Amino acid sequence: MKILIFIETDVIVRHFVFSNAFKKINDSHEVVYIFPYGDKRLGEIKPQNLDLDNCRKINLQPCIKRLKLWRIRFFVEKLRDKKDIPKKVIKQWRKDFKVGNPLYASYIYRFFSLPIVFRLFTTIVNFLISKNQNKAMIEILSKEKPDLLIPPSVLEGTYIDDVVFYGNKINKPVLVIMNSWDNPLTKRSVVNKDYYLLVWGKQTKFHALKYMGLKEDKVIEFGSAQFDIYNMQNKNKPNKNNYIKDLELNSKTLLYAGSSKIADEFSHLLAIDNAILKGLLPKIKVIYRPHPWGGCGYQGYRFKNYNFQNVVYDQNMMSYISRDFEKDHSKFLPDLESTKDLLDSVDIVLSPLSTILLEAIMIGKIPVCLMIEDEIQAKHFHMVKRSPHFEEILMNKNVIVLEGKKFLIRGILEALKKSEMKTISSQLRKDSEFFITRFSKPFNQRLLELVDKLYIKSIS
Repeated sequence: MKILIFIETDVIVRHFVFSNAFKKINDSHEVVYIFPYGDKRLGEIKPQNLDLDNCRKINLQPCIKRLKLWRIRFFVEKLRDKKDIPKKVIKQWRKDFKVGNPLYASYIYRFFSLPIVFRLFTTIVNFLISKNQNKAMIEILSKEKPDLLIPPSVLEGTYIDDVVFYGNKINKPVLVIMNSWDNPLTKRSVVNKDYYLLVWGKQTKFHALKYMGLKEDKVIEFGSAQFDIYNMQNKNKPNKNNYIKDLELNSKTLLYAGSSKIADEFSHLLAIDNAILKGLLPKIKVIYRPHPWGGCGYQGYRFKNYNFQNVVYDQNMMSYISRDFEKDHSKFLPDLESTKDLLDSVDIVLSPLSTILLEAIMIGKIPVCLMIEDEIQAKHFHMVKRSPHFEEILMNKNVIVLEGKKFLIRGILEALKKSEMKTISSQLRKDSEFFITRFSKPFNQRLLELVDKLYIKSIS
């Protein structure tokens, strides 16, 4: 069987290539990888340097005209009223759209979404799409003659719509694999719906059915490639004392995991550091790990020149913390194994609403979610804080939710008490299965079995 895998961003490389998600199919089938060489979305990743088990690599540049047409069609459809989607969600989508687009675009797209106008608009945009073919992709498909197309994706971007469109044209299965927690709810721009979608678990399956309008038999709970590492048995778990110098075996350790929400992370850690010095918190150790592309939060440059008394930095992120964020905005791609090791080494995980809270729940660590309601500069946080994909975590009785910095110390004290209760840790692990379905077999083995099954189905 010949499989084409379309990879368009550095995050996809980290979560699927670096996690060996495709290792088994690389070994068992003829796999060809498609990249947009030199595209800004690949960041520092150079496809020619990736170890892909000697699989061939092909350069396919974005088809800009079709991309623009797909995006116009998608946003017009997304911003229109829908009976089966709550008004608060539609309102949030419209609000999100205004953040990154001129106001006139919102009015124009809303006009195109009116019932009678929408029919005419759809006819016209579909005609324009048909007149602007992606000749380079057509040529690759014609030459390679694939049996299956796989685009691991954040559900928007360079390839996704055309891969589904042309996959349907040549009557070959398309297997889309979601990348991030919010993809089926907020970032998806896949207009066509005739494809299989692998989602993390029950929550994202519900979102794919409700918000993307996919058929139930096309949405498969499959776990997460980048989190597959948490399902593996690790008999040699890192010792706190070995992982980061100066950690005391008998002291509790708190991980402050930064987010991409422009939170004032420096002031949060300064408050924690001072509370320990004043005796308002016990003598705990604190590790700071910035978000890989969060810039260390609001005015993150302050971390470079300040010496905390009770806070140490994640050694794997030191080069990132030392950056000049005004000059270097590129993503940092930390090793997946190092993130797991870090989480294994701590007792509590504190974060301003980031996916790492979900990772903490998966391994039974006490999660503290700092809702930075009182920080005006945190525009990204205020834009997404009510997103439905956060709802179940914020409602979980074992997740400590703080409505602002003033509750920080009290929340940490509560988390320290909870960290003594083993039953809570077990319950958190169980709760995580709503978000990330667990399997006994590794992701890459299950993926091999699935593609074989889809191939047999397609030729029968």
